[in-house]
Amino acid sequence: MAVHPSKRVILTADDVRKMLPQRAPVLLLDKVIELVPGQSAVGVKNVSVNEPYFQGHFPERLIVPGATIIEVSAQLTAILLCAGEGGGTGVRRLGYLAAVRDFKFLKPVVPGDQMIIRVRGLRSEGSMYRVDVEAFVEDDTVAKGVLWVADAGAAETSA
Repeated sequence: MAVHPSKRVILTADDVRKMLPQRAPVLLLDKVIELVPGQSAVGVKNVSVNEPYFQGHFPERLIVPGATIIEVSAQLTAILLCAGEGGGTGVRRLGYLAAVRDFKFLKPVVPGDQMIIRVRGLRSEGSMYRVDVEAFVEDDTVAKGVLWVADAGAAETSA
């Protein structure tokens, strides 16, 4: 079952930018519409025809690369980890994508789609965190899998 984007915005694009070290064109997460610190998060990626990866993937049939879906999921995971620091969203942490497991791409994501990403089941093993990921367009699951993120600690908070 998909999460519909009609939910109120918890974190705006400006809030996301303050929390993540990535910048354009690599900053992909547009907003967060649901956040339960230490447990789960739901984010939105609005797919525009002007995305830089569409210049080469594939010019004759534009499809969001699977690596892009994984990256936006990892960015949402980073937001979830930041929110776990005392339940707030003011702490920036630096994490590295450590492993991608059992990821399946079930339907193509194309320009004009609004992709809803859900990460949940945050579990830690030392400095590693595991989350289950599902991505939806409307009511269709477009991708799912497991991400492992290595926590590199607090990052500088200058934005």
